Amino acid sequence: MERIQTLYIVLLKYTYVVTKRIDETIRNVLIWLFSFLLISLCIYNYAIWSRVATTTQFQRDLLGCLCLAAIGLFSVNGELKRIKWNRKIVFIWYILGGLIFLSGLLHSVENSYWLWSFTMLIGFPGFYLIWHNRKDYSTLFDIISSAMLIIVLIYFVICLCTVSSQLYISGRYWGVMRNPNHLGKVAASGMIAVLYLYFRLKDRYRWMLGIPGGICVILAILSGSRSSMIIMAAQLLVFISGNIQFCMSDRAYIKTATGMIGFILIGAAACFLAGKSLDYCQMVHDMSMVHASTVTSVPDETKESSGQQEESVEENQTISKGETTKQNSSVLANRFSVDGKSVDQISSGRITIWKYFIARFNLFGNNWTRYTPGTPEYTYQWAHNDVIEISYRSGVIAGVFDALFLVYLGIYVLKTMFSKRNKVYQFFTSFSIIAYCGYAMFEVISFPFSMQYTFMCFASLIPVFERRNELWSRHRKSR
Repeated sequence: MERIQTLYIVLLKYTYVVTKRIDETIRNVLIWLFSFLLISLCIYNYAIWSRVATTTQFQRDLLGCLCLAAIGLFSVNGELKRIKWNRKIVFIWYILGGLIFLSGLLHSVENSYWLWSFTMLIGFPGFYLIWHNRKDYSTLFDIISSAMLIIVLIYFVICLCTVSSQLYISGRYWGVMRNPNHLGKVAASGMIAVLYLYFRLKDRYRWMLGIPGGICVILAILSGSRSSMIIMAAQLLVFISGNIQFCMSDRAYIKTATGMIGFILIGAAACFLAGKSLDYCQMVHDMSMVHASTVTSVPDETKESSGQQEESVEENQTISKGETTKQNSSVLANRFSVDGKSVDQISSGRITIWKYFIARFNLFGNNWTRYTPGTPEYTYQWAHNDVIEISYRSGVIAGVFDALFLVYLGIYVLKTMFSKRNKVYQFFTSFSIIAYCGYAMFEVISFPFSMQYTFMCFASLIPVFERRNELWSRHRKSR
């Protein structure tokens, strides 16, 4: 491990000769810009416009790697030294990355999937070493959170301005994304930023975060994504736990309570107004469509044709989408209802998919390029579970280590919830882990630069790699 760190130290020593000439404020701005670009790229990957993109997913992932490298290079602010890493997570991390890499040598696993192993074995360890030397983790998490927050606000404005291109699946709203579940992921990622910055901002400014928080809630509700809503509920539980911890340590009971009440009230108002804004924009669009169809129709002088024209207008009105929020309420009730449904129906067919992929587990994994039209693999495309997906592509041993990785991260979150000596930056890590682990259970596999919440999670693991946060160790923490 020390040899790996030494290699990074030697290489980054020469790059710092150049970057140190740049003012630290400017370097932080550049870090923010590259973070903004990377997160925007992740969201663009699943926006409707990406269908006509001339670049492939692999090329966009390569661009994400370059963004991470730039963030790392501009983050170096002094001489680097070797750091004692968390041996348990490092062992799991490198074995998992190594097995994914080896499976790519044995058979085709898809380029973006194989690139993931390089980021685990080379990219992120160097990134963690840089910030372990800096120690001001909150600076990085503030930058990433503020970039994510602004992107959510911009995205909501885009949804309002491009209402004519908004699509629906079975009554579920999906904005300008290719799938309503992706809209839910944007909302859950934005909630990471909202809840973390709540702890970071001064008391008199915290209430303002209720505005983007309310927007995230309404987007998740309208998307009908059950996993996103469950993830956000878990994030709120950790958020409440953090408030209780800081309240008990500071003995600021009234200030904490009033801050939370203000945040919740503003969030509820923002959620309501955001929903009404979407309804209004949809109504204006529908009325313009009806008006356009009326104007373009050829009028007839007879009363009979006039009556037919009125009927035509009424028909156009009946096929209009109506109010987005009202249309969504029945969809939510149906998606969360279990009455008369089988387990497979409740899981939206995931049980069937999981059984299919599990039946084909082996030691070395399966060839990704053998998928042909008409086969179940071609229809399913993904296992909708990270552990099953990795087991299928890279072998069952890799799947076991991915499961260990997720369990370790889950224990870290529980430890954060019940510890009395947490740092604020640990909550950014916990919120990000909840999103990553939650989607890993039910959604398609996400590479570090294909989804914003995955990038946020991997970037947030800096504290997890510290030796003092090693689980099941006799090592005493130094605070």
